[in-house]
Amino acid sequence: MLRYLVFGIIVTAVLIGTKLWLATASLVPAETESASAKPAGTPANASRATKPVAADAVPLLSSAVPDKSSAAVAQADNNFIDPAIADLAWSDGDPTLTPPEQYQRKGIVARAMRLNLKKIAGLRAGDDITVSIPQTGQNYTMDIDSITTHKNGDRRVTGSLQNETSPYNMVLTEGKTSTFATIITPDGAYMLEALGASGWITSLADLNYLSAPNQTDARIPNITP
Repeated sequence: MLRYLVFGIIVTAVLIGTKLWLATASLVPAETESASAKPAGTPANASRATKPVAADAVPLLSSAVPDKSSAAVAQADNNFIDPAIADLAWSDGDPTLTPPEQYQRKGIVARAMRLNLKKIAGLRAGDDITVSIPQTGQNYTMDIDSITTHKNGDRRVTGSLQNETSPYNMVLTEGKTSTFATIITPDGAYMLEALGASGWITSLADLNYLSAPNQTDARIPNITP
C-alpha cells in the first residue's frame, strides 16, 4: 500500500513539473519576438505609453515675440503714418474722418492730420522740426528761431524754412488743449488747427478766395414772422 502511495506522489510531481515547463516555454518566444521588433538603440523604457501634451502647454513663438510692425500695418490700412515713427511734427491723419462743419459750409478742402504733441512740446530755440503739407505732398524742415511763453502757459514758436530766406516761415501757437499754426512755403501758405492730437490743415489761398470781407460769417437762423 505504501508503495502505491509513493508511486502516486512521484507521478503527480512529474506532471506538475511538466506543466510548469510548458508554460515557461510558451512565454519565451513572445518576449523574444517583442524584443526583436524594437529598432536598434531603442531605450528600455520606450515601450511605456507617453502622456499626450496639451496643445496650450506648448509655447508659440509667434505669440511670444510681439510683431513690432503690426501698428505700422494697421496705420497703412488707414492711409496715415504715426508722426512719431516718421519723426514729423504732424502727418496725414485718418482720411475717413469728416471735416468740421465750418469747412464744409464754406466748401473748403481740409485734410485730417495727426500731431506729434511730444515733439512739439519739446521744441527749443535752435532745434529744427519737419512739417508735412499733404496738399503739396512735401515735407518742409523749419529751423526754430524763437519760443515765447505767455502768462497763461501758451507757447508761441517761430521758425524759418531751412536753407531759405524770408518770407518762408512758420508761426505755431501751442495751448493746453489746442494747437494753431501758419506755414508759408514756396508752394503756398497753409493753416493748421488741432484739438489735442487730431487736427485739420487747409490752404490759406482757399480761405482767402472763399471768404468775403464785406459779408458777415455769422449764421442767421431762419425765423418765420
